[in-house]
Amino acid sequence: DLRRISDEHTKILEQHTRILEEHTKRLEEHDKKFNAILEELRDLRRISDEHTKILEQHTRILEEHTKRLEEHDKKFNVILEELNIHRAKLEEHDKKFNAILEELNIHRAKLEEHDKKFNEIVLELRSLRRISDELRISIGSLGGRVGKDMEKMVLNIYKDQLMQIGINPDNAKRFRYIDREGKYGIKNQEYEFDIIISDAQVDVIEVKAHTAKDDVEWFNEKAERVKDEIGKPIRRKIIVTVHVDEDALDKAKKLGLLVIYGNVIPQ
Repeated sequence: DLRRISDEHTKILEQHTRILEEHTKRLEEHDKKFNAILEELRDLRRISDEHTKILEQHTRILEEHTKRLEEHDKKFNVILEELNIHRAKLEEHDKKFNAILEELNIHRAKLEEHDKKFNEIVLELRSLRRISDELRISIGSLGGRVGKDMEKMVLNIYKDQLMQIGINPDNAKRFRYIDREGKYGIKNQEYEFDIIISDAQVDVIEVKAHTAKDDVEWFNEKAERVKDEIGKPIRRKIIVTVHVDEDALDKAKKLGLLVIYGNVIPQ
């Protein structure tokens, strides 16, 4: 019965290390007492066997031993009484531990509820921050290409979406080529966009506040014109934009361009 109670405590006290250590010490003390009792019983059995052999010649010694055994009985009764007290205390501890576990479960449920609310608040704040940044960019550069600071802001707004397709905007480098001789068209035509270089290929990125259909066509054309100047084959052509016209998005899909955007402007 005590072993069953001890096993139950072992499971419960995994969550109550401090209490487990205290009980473990007490149980170890019990083990020592039991071992001492068992050792004494073995000794008594040996003595009792010896007494059996010499009982007829040593009646006086037998009477003395009988008294000692009676004293032992009293001690055993005391031990049994003490064990009963310990059993009652352990049962009381069981009740207290169960009450603590129940309270912990209530707290855990409340904490999980708080976690959900905090996560909702964080998501809402991120959404508001994104909307605020998009508005700043829209106001800062209506229809035109964004400046360097705004460009970094746009890339940061859509960083999660870019990371999902294997692009870290922090690794973007600026590519700039001026066609002095008109090799690819008009002389002194400037070609500029961001690139991210992988092991053997390049992702070409255009960042804009607002993207129209003409912007899509020009980005695709200029990337194709100077692809030999980049040094590695183009893997993907990607437009990152706050707003994109509906027909521009359709055009990008037809040309095989990826578009990361915040809002679609219907035509």
